[in-house]
Amino acid sequence: MKIINTLQLVLIASILSLVSCNSQKTIPMKEYHKGEYSELTEKEFTVIEDEGQLKTVYNRIMGQKDIPNINWNQQQVVLLTLGQKYTGGYGIDISEVIKTNKEIKVLYKIKNPKAGDIVTQALTAPYVMTSIDNPKKLPVVFEEITE
Repeated sequence: MKIINTLQLVLIASILSLVSCNSQKTIPMKEYHKGEYSELTEKEFTVIEDEGQLKTVYNRIMGQKDIPNINWNQQQVVLLTLGQKYTGGYGIDISEVIKTNKEIKVLYKIKNPKAGDIVTQALTAPYVMTSIDNPKKLPVVFEEITE
């Protein structure tokens, strides 16, 4: 009977260990800027880790002058851009940010104009910029959500 109890304890401990390894939780984010017009003409998903990088990005977002205060020891900023588009109707949104023990996943959706949509006939460059809590500087991965 003692052997069975010991085996049960080992099995329970193993299961709990596996569950905790894959634990994940949604972490808060603060959207700073989102728009269709910028000088961010290349598609990129970037993690900004210091004020110098943030200033560079702000210089490339037309009309944006005030740089937010970021606690760089606790946070990072993620920037998602779609690159230059020939019309309006495009967009990008961050749906959720999930933290696991190994990484932070930024889940995003891309909006494309549908056939027959009335869109702006101008060059656009959609983007979204959000801060995330990442005090341990875990790797950040970007994952598209498709419907």
